[in-house]
Amino acid sequence: MQRMWINLLIVLSLCGPAAQAVEMNRTIVELPTALHDKVPGLNPGYVLALPAVPAGEEKPALLIYLHGGGNGGNHISERLGRNAPVKYWNQQESHPFIIVAPQCFPNNKWKAETLQVLLEHLKETVEFDHNRIYLTGFSMGGYGTWLWAATYPENFAAIAPLAGGIGKGGPKDVSPELDQWLDNLSTIPTWIFHGSGDSVVPVERSERMHKGLRERGLKDLGLTIMPGGKHNIQGNYKNPQFYNWMLRHRAE
Repeated sequence: MQRMWINLLIVLSLCGPAAQAVEMNRTIVELPTALHDKVPGLNPGYVLALPAVPAGEEKPALLIYLHGGGNGGNHISERLGRNAPVKYWNQQESHPFIIVAPQCFPNNKWKAETLQVLLEHLKETVEFDHNRIYLTGFSMGGYGTWLWAATYPENFAAIAPLAGGIGKGGPKDVSPELDQWLDNLSTIPTWIFHGSGDSVVPVERSERMHKGLRERGLKDLGLTIMPGGKHNIQGNYKNPQFYNWMLRHRAE
């Protein structure tokens, strides 16, 4: 399969030497038909945002964003390509990430095995640094972040779940496999976010994961609780420190 190479266009400002903020090259891509049966519950279409302005000469990192329950659909939505974190990087002068946003079909949840099929496809078709794959997600996507990274911990250089649940049955469920999840996650740099006033996914779920990972000796571990914050805490994707933290990490 022909590789999808990154556009290395350099944008020069007419007003001076500084580059101007430009939008990433967003496209909607569909998995090959031969893979459709291997991704039940996952929309074969996904958003692929490529750097319009590269950050240096090295291959870009890959940042995968998993949406919350309200963004599932029968067709890939353009809004997934306009929401965080693509929205943030469209306002920047350089783009160190390729950003991928897959989509669940309605009434489906993230499954690690189907997401892994997507990642293996991306490795074959998109040029990025395989040692710098980062995973983040909000709400149901936070749950998906925990699940995928716990099932395939070798994938990721760092993860950041936002308002994430920790059980397959719903936002307030707790997985019976939680101890195994924590064991598998115990070497992945992790930054957890939650609102103290979240009535959808209890903040205790993130606190429990933080406690379990700390007990297992994970050193690069953060927990940010927004005082009074409700469920929707996606404003954290506007914080440049969030991305700077990710980019410090490489998989071994």
